[in-house]
Amino acid sequence: MADSFESISKEEIPENHPVLRFDVFWRAATKDNKSVSWKDLSPMKMAPVLPWILVLDCLPDNDYMFRVSGTGCDMIFDRKLTGNKFSEHVEKSWAKSRYEDLLAVKSGAGPLYAKGNLPVKDRDHVKIFRGLYGFTSDGTEIDRLVVVVAPLNQSSTAL
Repeated sequence: MADSFESISKEEIPENHPVLRFDVFWRAATKDNKSVSWKDLSPMKMAPVLPWILVLDCLPDNDYMFRVSGTGCDMIFDRKLTGNKFSEHVEKSWAKSRYEDLLAVKSGAGPLYAKGNLPVKDRDHVKIFRGLYGFTSDGTEIDRLVVVVAPLNQSSTAL
């Protein structure tokens, strides 16, 4: 499957979309515009967005482990991702550029925004907006990523 993701600016995402709702929280909590301390992540502050969140732990082998997969993400991907490795559940033809995005945010280039089609095996592509954000557990390096993935027309209530 061809990669059909394109980088976009956050201004291209509708105001009530889960990506922008999460972005409000992240920007209020960041001190360096690259990452947020993991201890500052408060699920109660972002409850309407939780179904659309994937939390990825950065592993030493440059792979990622799904720590949490929201129910909306499970629906989009048609499977539970929690506890699985990124490399085991991403279409190979699509994985290279996604790894580049993850590495860029891990290196401090985030957040990154994209629009595109998720290749889901045996289903039509799912058209989504995606936001990719860095978090740090010890304040020295980005070691956890939050990916907000939701259909283009998805909206969330205010946080």
